[in-house]
Amino acid sequence: LLNGCRENEQKQPQGILPATGKIGSADLIKLRYKTSGDYLSIRDGAQYRSIFLKGVNLGSGIPGTAAGELAVSWDQYLRWFERMAKLGINSLRVYTLHFPRFYEALHTFNTKNPDNPIYLLHGIWLEDPLPSLDLFDLTEDFDEGIEEVIEASHGNKVIEPRSGRAYGTYRTDISRWVLGWIIGREVAPSEVLITDKVHADQKNFEGNAFRITSSNPSSVWITARLDHVVSYEREHYERERPVSFSSWPTLDPLSHPSERSDSMEDSAQLNLSEIEMVNAPAGYFVSYHAYPYYPDFMTQQSQYQGETDTLGANSYIGYLKDLKAHYQNIPLLIAEVGVPSSWGNAHYSNSGMDHGGMSESEQGVYNARLLQNIYDQQSAGGIVFAWMDEWWKRTWIVDEITFPRDRYALWHDLTSPEQNFGLLAFRPPSADFESASILKESSTRTVLKKVDFAADFAYFRIRIHLNRALNAGESLTIGLDTYGDDVGESVLPNGQTMMRRYEFALSLVMPNQAQLYVTEAYDLFGLWFGSSTASQYHSIASDGGNWNTVQWQNNSPPDTAGTYEYIQEIGKLKMRSENESLSSLDSIVNNQDKIDIRIPWTLLNFADPSTRTVVDDDRTTTERESSVTDGIAVSVSFGSEHIETKRYKWDTWNTTPKYSEEEKESMETFGNKVQELPNFIQ
Repeated sequence: LLNGCRENEQKQPQGILPATGKIGSADLIKLRYKTSGDYLSIRDGAQYRSIFLKGVNLGSGIPGTAAGELAVSWDQYLRWFERMAKLGINSLRVYTLHFPRFYEALHTFNTKNPDNPIYLLHGIWLEDPLPSLDLFDLTEDFDEGIEEVIEASHGNKVIEPRSGRAYGTYRTDISRWVLGWIIGREVAPSEVLITDKVHADQKNFEGNAFRITSSNPSSVWITARLDHVVSYEREHYERERPVSFSSWPTLDPLSHPSERSDSMEDSAQLNLSEIEMVNAPAGYFVSYHAYPYYPDFMTQQSQYQGETDTLGANSYIGYLKDLKAHYQNIPLLIAEVGVPSSWGNAHYSNSGMDHGGMSESEQGVYNARLLQNIYDQQSAGGIVFAWMDEWWKRTWIVDEITFPRDRYALWHDLTSPEQNFGLLAFRPPSADFESASILKESSTRTVLKKVDFAADFAYFRIRIHLNRALNAGESLTIGLDTYGDDVGESVLPNGQTMMRRYEFALSLVMPNQAQLYVTEAYDLFGLWFGSSTASQYHSIASDGGNWNTVQWQNNSPPDTAGTYEYIQEIGKLKMRSENESLSSLDSIVNNQDKIDIRIPWTLLNFADPSTRTVVDDDRTTTERESSVTDGIAVSVSFGSEHIETKRYKWDTWNTTPKYSEEEKESMETFGNKVQELPNFIQ
């Protein structure tokens, strides 16, 4: 299989013309894929057809696993490919080498569907250059990674077992469907600045396929790596295809005067249009991870703010126009785009397409909108992020309150945007409620009947049984004692003094008002920017203290006057009746004789529900401390009626919890837009 004895290469794949002579000759017109104007194109007989890429990014971290474990099974891959094709998705992007089963499953699907294959945009991952931050320090390892992925994609590689990366025997040649290589990742501004400083004399590069002159050293390094991709595949397989290096708006070559002076988002640039093709007939394209809410200039730049589409204001269109105008006659692929269906929002935009805070239904509408925007600006395509939710991922807005990070994959943080980008979700099983043990209750209860509890990897759940349905204007107040019998507030927001002390309170007013409160001492608002005043970040005993509404501060710190410009009222929970349409953001459902409540763990300041750990931080230290709780106790009050429970203590877990794989509402909506837009540009 190695050293030139390539079984898969001896049988010429159908649809690929054999190379005749050395690459670089006139026979290169027989290339299967190349760039054509604004698009990538596919050879169809003697002609090339420009394809509009409608794709998805496929990660590898299924629940209970980290990305480096690449634990997706052959059956999952094949099932997902079949579903992608039915949605009309014509392209798939992966970031790194997968285990051989990925290539085998793709080969199985595409050979069964020769007229409707899924084309692959294969990534070649770039590690972080720590501690130096110098890209040149990565040259040897990155070039080896380039060669490894090329060999594996041609079915010609054996990799010995190793930790955190794929390995195995790669015998399946899927190169006929590799539409292009997208190497690298989002490079940080600090990496560019340090690389340029250390290698200030490296201004030019002349390679077999590409060259660059009078440029910055980081761009020179990137050009050399792209040249290595083309040269290696050309030399070893007499094949080549379009290539690109992954970039993002933070490093774009445009001017962004609206960006704050202390921001790193406009401090370094990579001008990828400076790369010249010397002998690269398959061509070169630029690929950007470009989202509608980040960086701030995406929304705040005045020249973008006047843009609109059928759904209203949309500064993202302005950015696409600006970027495309710079990269004239070079295909511009938006290789990552999308919005997450998370309860939490980490960044606002002027278009409503925020970094979270939306339902799965809204996610589908906005992902479709973004794909249409990309198509309208004559970009080469849009690759939505992402096919599936990945629990292992981090988001800055929950980093400070959910830890340790190595346990993320064992539970699903529904408030974390980065964990909820998928079109595919992993749901908990049906709730298995237990009757609450009563600590104290009022002697007469005409409305309140009993309370049940349940807990899973996504929610803490309460079921309140009633003797009758509640009328409009009637209210319930629920106290939640999340840890420590001797800490918390004894007086609930409705004025009732309880036997227990509570960290949180939930006020329900029929038919649709629900507000989550937190004690002043345990309020984490301002934690992200160090702007908290009275908050302690841990519970203390109080009697008649303040209750604050649960809020999140995002986008940017408060101004010099202490004003918070960007606030999410995340504690205003969604409440509906049993007859109203379902939403993925539903927190309270009024079912007449019972009220079901589900609250994502992070909204109750749980750092890790799998170990029953809550935030219990000492602000005088640099660390973020936590405590293990014996469970959650609840009080429910209606007028003079009340029930107070003993603590509900769920079992902790150290292995992957049971889950079901389900499509989000967004998948069908996005698929409808995919099918509406053409595959090929006439």
